[in-house]
Amino acid sequence: VAMRCESRVELDAMPQEAIGLIDQHLPVDLRSNWLKMRAGERLSKAARLRIETVVSDIVQEYMQC
Repeated sequence: VAMRCESRVELDAMPQEAIGLIDQHLPVDLRSNWLKMRAGERLSKAARLRIETVVSDIVQEYMQC
């Protein structure tokens, strides 16, 4: 299940630990769109879905629940 972080509120609610892990493990080619998403800028559907999928994978792999 892909994580949906469409709104600024959802991104702001992410724990700092998760943000740090994403920043650390996000592929370089996705960083620009990730930063745009964090800033509240709109992305194309394809770009948003790609970021959501990769972010979800990072969080699932590195965050212990």
